[in-house]
Amino acid sequence: MQKRSYLFSKVIIIIMFLLYTKNIVGDEFHSIDGLYGERAAGLAGAYSALSDDPSGAYYNPGGLVFALANSISISASSYNKTTKSFENMLGIGQSYERKSSAYAPNLIGSLNIFKKFVFAFTVVNTRLEDFNQADQFYYPHFFPVLTQINSDYTSNASQFMLGPSLSYQISKRLGFGISLYYFNDRKRKRIDTRGVSFDDGFSSLTTNDTRTTDGVEPVLGFQYILGKTLSFGVSLRRKFIFSKHRRLSIVSTPQYLDPYNYNSTSSSSYSPLLASDYTIAESTGKYVSWHMPLEMLPMTDKTGLKDGIIIGDSITSSEIPLVPQLRYGFSYYPSPKFLLSVDFIYTDGYSKKKNLYMIDLNNPIVYYNDDRYRELELISTRNIALGFEYYLTEKFVMRAGYFTNMSNTKKIDRTRRTMVFLIQALQNLDRPYISTGANGYLVYSNPEFTVPARNEKIDLEGVTLAFGYETEKNSTSLTYILQKNNILRTSGSKVGMPQLLQIGFASSMKYQNHTIILSAGIKY
Repeated sequence: MQKRSYLFSKVIIIIMFLLYTKNIVGDEFHSIDGLYGERAAGLAGAYSALSDDPSGAYYNPGGLVFALANSISISASSYNKTTKSFENMLGIGQSYERKSSAYAPNLIGSLNIFKKFVFAFTVVNTRLEDFNQADQFYYPHFFPVLTQINSDYTSNASQFMLGPSLSYQISKRLGFGISLYYFNDRKRKRIDTRGVSFDDGFSSLTTNDTRTTDGVEPVLGFQYILGKTLSFGVSLRRKFIFSKHRRLSIVSTPQYLDPYNYNSTSSSSYSPLLASDYTIAESTGKYVSWHMPLEMLPMTDKTGLKDGIIIGDSITSSEIPLVPQLRYGFSYYPSPKFLLSVDFIYTDGYSKKKNLYMIDLNNPIVYYNDDRYRELELISTRNIALGFEYYLTEKFVMRAGYFTNMSNTKKIDRTRRTMVFLIQALQNLDRPYISTGANGYLVYSNPEFTVPARNEKIDLEGVTLAFGYETEKNSTSLTYILQKNNILRTSGSKVGMPQLLQIGFASSMKYQNHTIILSAGIKY
């Protein structure tokens, strides 16, 4: 095999630390996953002070006691399409897009009244994503040593919840309720990326990640009738995990091209890939094992060192952020034909601290990666939902609303990310290790040289429009939801750093989601 330079080896070791730390969890960059139910979706989720049908079990079970009749609600058909665009990421006019389309039931539930008690059971699909695409980019402007970048990206994510709800009428004006949901959260992602240089050298990176997390989410709620035309509702929810599993593998073959700085290191002669040329990381979400070729070690003097066999704490986690959410709101109904509702939603931040170390079984090397799980680190968000309902006739009803969906990702500084990218491109990285004496080393993976574990920061807004037909016994409605950045707001964060050849700078991001929900309900 051709001999690599020290600098090349130094950069590669950093790259593999960075690859190992990437967030391969679900697209959980926002606190509000969606809108559920026939009436609640049309009102943009402003439902905590109403909640008098089966979907109220999700928003505020305390309002179920004010239901007028037993009912079954089926939002049987929900189609959503999402587009994420990363502007000028590969060069001027060379953007990168990811698209998802999915079709599934939205909410199915039943509600039964037993005097002062109300029992409900609901099934809710809270998240469904299906990204599946293959892209080719020729002569990317920002990477002049490359002739093309090929990227195959598949990502499937789902979360469903099901469980019973019980509500009790404390007085004519006050109701209390509790829902207990079991949830199953799954994520599966595969990324195959290849960069090809002018002399036919290449670098490839394959990432496979599968995660399953199970748990329960209780929801506690109260609803109080303030007067003939005004009601108030409040609910609190939080997830608890009882089962989790994750398997992550990263395989890199960086022998012909430095996949971080894109400087060709190949020769004109071809050398077949050997097992020792692969850099392989395997993680279970708690521990990691890692094979690292000798030339990838960051030390200048490799005398006496061998290929690395590294084990230790995984920077990736099989958990999901366990954040409490408080929702409260008011509903104003001055006449039987008109209703106005507003909700305020506060979602707390989350962080999980832990010193993450790895050791090399073949060499006297200790790796210190971080003091926390950065992919689980969220900031708190405050959102608002506002909706109205108006009966055009006795049976035809129109609903519309507006809501915000702020990002729970920490700020991504585009200027800082650009500077880091330029430093890496100039191969000016400081040595990521210190000698501890007796031929021992401590290696530190500086988080500032990584693509952030949570690599999207974009604040969203949404609008809803629904039309329905209702009788005393049944109802049918069609709801359209648009969610994107900058509907009414002219400012807000919109930065993304997608996983594509581990590009180290942040680009401007656009987001758009369209959802159509067909719902039906029966009262008896």
